[in-house]
Amino acid sequence: MTFCRLLAKYSASLEFAYVHEMDRSLAVRTTRIAIWGCGHGELDRVYEAVAALNASAPDGRAIELVICCGDFQSVRNEADLATMACPQKYRRMNTFFKYYSGEAIAPLPTIFVGGNHEASCYLQELYNGGWVAPNIFFLGRSGVIQFRGLRIAGVSGIFKGGDFRSGYFERLPYSDDAVRSINHVREFDYARLSTLRCPIDIMVGHDWPRGIEHYGDTSSLLRDKPLFEPDVRSGQLGNPASWELLTRIRPRFWFGAHLHVKFSALVIHPDRASVASGSVGASPTAGSAAACTIDNSSCHTLPEVTRFLSLDKCLPGRAYLQVLDVPWRAGESSLSRSPTYCMLHFD
Repeated sequence: MTFCRLLAKYSASLEFAYVHEMDRSLAVRTTRIAIWGCGHGELDRVYEAVAALNASAPDGRAIELVICCGDFQSVRNEADLATMACPQKYRRMNTFFKYYSGEAIAPLPTIFVGGNHEASCYLQELYNGGWVAPNIFFLGRSGVIQFRGLRIAGVSGIFKGGDFRSGYFERLPYSDDAVRSINHVREFDYARLSTLRCPIDIMVGHDWPRGIEHYGDTSSLLRDKPLFEPDVRSGQLGNPASWELLTRIRPRFWFGAHLHVKFSALVIHPDRASVASGSVGASPTAGSAAACTIDNSSCHTLPEVTRFLSLDKCLPGRAYLQVLDVPWRAGESSLSRSPTYCMLHFD
């Protein structure tokens, strides 16, 4: 099977494949990454797909990094399984336990954020992120890493207004309510991410920034997901905190999942000087985004465009995987934490 046909098999369409950011201030070297939608514990399936794509790549280049956009389901054992917020019929061990035990090894670096269906017993131990298995890294409740000159940020969970301004009150053994609330985002983590001063190349979240549907093909989205229409019309689809963060830090790419549909969008940010007095997080309208003034005197100019992509869950025939070539500046090839963000965690 040819490389393009394999891409079509896993991503359903190619309109977002091999995006090259036209930023002349960056080096022309690129890192090839695979974006994975909702994980649902299907590591074997994804690594098999990546191997097939690598074998068929016309330029001989291999995918260097896999990024999962939540619901990774790092289930080590049955005790972990009992802390996963989902109906009983969906509680399955799947394949992560093999990578945790050493029976299998991830063939390339893999990073992920948490979604709303996670083995929270394990991830709660890694609030600041960390290695959950050899070559597999959790970005934490929020976090920033560096890989091949790319700065990659992430935030775990989904938005629920009632928990957003609370602390992390959940303790084992989880109650039925705590099993769900542990997967809800908190204002504190967004506040830390909003202090980032240097540009973020890739932002990873689980649910969508609120209003992002207005920056893509909304009609096509509603044809695929007609049940979204009431939330789209009322302005309730997605996470308002993520929209505020998107307009504040302006990542070059924002990847998400959660809604089990492939959807791409393009947010063109206005000139900062013209909106310095505007409100961050204002209700989005097609073609514009509110922003605030940030001191970036010591960093590269923030991108004026954010490309958004959400992918489906990992099932045959679904658009759950997308390959991109992302330009990078300069840096080590290994994965490392961002030292500036570590200070926000530990000082």
